[in-house]
Amino acid sequence: MIGQPKWRWFGDTSISHRFHIMLGVLVIAGVVVIGSALLAMHRQVGASADLARVAAVQRGLDETRVLREQLEQRLLGASAGTSAENASDLIDARGLARALRTRVASIARMPKSSEVATAIDNVRVPANQYLASVDSLLQQDGHGGAWRFAEFEPRRVAFETATTDAMVRMRSILQRVETRVLQQESQSWRITTGVIVGGAAVGVLMWLMLWRGARSIQKSIRAVSDVAQSLAAGDMDNRCELHGAAEVNSLARMVNLLADTMQGMLTRLRSEAGRSTFSNQLVEALEMADSETEADRVIARAMGAISDVHPMELLLADSSRAHLERACVHPKTGSPNCSVESPYSCIAVRRGHAQIFPDAEALNACPKLLGRMGGSLSAACVPVNFMGRALGVLHVTGAKGKPPNPEQIAQLTALGVHAGTRIGTLRAFERSQLQASTDSLTGLANRRAAEEILNNLLAVDSTFSFVMADLDFFKRLNDTLGHEAGDRALKLFSDTARGVVRDRDHVVRWGGEEFALLLPGANAERAAEVVERLRAALAQSLLLSGGPTFTASFGISDSTMARDRETLVRLADEALYRSKQGGRDKYHVGDPQLPGIAGQRDRDQGAIVDIAQIAKSAS
Repeated sequence: MIGQPKWRWFGDTSISHRFHIMLGVLVIAGVVVIGSALLAMHRQVGASADLARVAAVQRGLDETRVLREQLEQRLLGASAGTSAENASDLIDARGLARALRTRVASIARMPKSSEVATAIDNVRVPANQYLASVDSLLQQDGHGGAWRFAEFEPRRVAFETATTDAMVRMRSILQRVETRVLQQESQSWRITTGVIVGGAAVGVLMWLMLWRGARSIQKSIRAVSDVAQSLAAGDMDNRCELHGAAEVNSLARMVNLLADTMQGMLTRLRSEAGRSTFSNQLVEALEMADSETEADRVIARAMGAISDVHPMELLLADSSRAHLERACVHPKTGSPNCSVESPYSCIAVRRGHAQIFPDAEALNACPKLLGRMGGSLSAACVPVNFMGRALGVLHVTGAKGKPPNPEQIAQLTALGVHAGTRIGTLRAFERSQLQASTDSLTGLANRRAAEEILNNLLAVDSTFSFVMADLDFFKRLNDTLGHEAGDRALKLFSDTARGVVRDRDHVVRWGGEEFALLLPGANAERAAEVVERLRAALAQSLLLSGGPTFTASFGISDSTMARDRETLVRLADEALYRSKQGGRDKYHVGDPQLPGIAGQRDRDQGAIVDIAQIAKSAS
């Protein structure tokens, strides 16, 4: 598992939120830096503007003083000089007066602070009075008389005094403004330095935040990548810790979900592989079972492989399909002893699928689970079918509340399916073999089965006899009384022959009205005794049955005459022919020394059989 870091800047916030936070910090820092710079610039500009205005007023006052002095010189020259000089000075005086008035007006219009405005106002009134006196003198062409100059002088002094005072005050103001400008300049420098330092600090902080965020995201993505690689390598137990950015957490959740899904799929695949392995082995083992008994042994071993704690049994229907019989039980835990008697008395067989009962005492549990030894229990019943037909049921019990688990139920289901398939196949094959080797009319083995029996007897090198029998005048019997009478005659002969021979002897229908008797351990002489008993028993059966009367002819050979099947059959057939030729209703023993009989036996065209005579002869 991936460890969670002990310290994080942003917790589990998303990457976009992180960048929004960093952008907010950057914007705030930028506003502070730019605001501080603008404020410093504004203050510095304001102080510089104030200094410029004060300096302009100062220069205006200097120019006013110069103009006043030049004007006074021209007025004095006009009053003391010749007429020609007087006229020139008057012209200059008038121009200087206009320039002085313009300068004073311009100073009054200059933007200024309240302190400067007070100083200008103190100059403007004496200036206007001074200029009014100048105008009066100029109107007299510079010859105003002593009283005019006496009136002009106080105004000149007042104007000069006011200008001097204003200039002194302006110099004081100028010094203060210059001091303030210097202070603002120093403060602006400090602010600029602070802005530079703050900007650098903000840059470093932003770089640190970006580096830390990128490193955190990188670590989280690397952790998710490591988990993904471990999952790809097969470590399905590894999971991602949920930490870091929300987007990375979302990716981690998806990886964890994928891992959970893959682990579930692998668990199911392993379970299915285990069931597949069990099923494959079971199928192979059942395929090697050549009989139902061998199949039962395989099923019992499979029960032990499924569980070693649950009692199990296989109940199969008998040939009548009306009763269930116990075919096999668990090799260690034994049988749970289910009391069900017939296939359709079992609820699992009726419903066609496995039934699980966690508690036998539950209301909906199978009633046949009650009253078992050991108290309350759990159970599972799996139907065993073959091609839609019920063959039986697999019955399993366990402790109360602990029935077989789902994996075991799946294996039991597979066992039921494959066991039903194999047992049904074996039974069907057995029936087909029986049908293939059995005559449907008489129930005797047919010629094919007889040839197989002959081969087996010859293979063990034992003494035995082979007897051929043929019903006399059978064609006439069929033609006269019908095929139904012929069938009754065939069944009567087969039943009589089965009653005469021993249990280990074989009576077969060779074909048509021909029969064969295979008598292990008997020579020709012993076979003749059996034929005589059969003739007598046949006559007695005919008297008792009241059916159509007939006789049979016989030919006998034994294993001392030949050691191959074809020769034995030929010798018996030739002996049978001689019996037919000798009057029928008798037997002859084959003789290897006699030449073979050419041609075929004559057809049975004889007269009507006297059954009383047959019975008398037999007795």
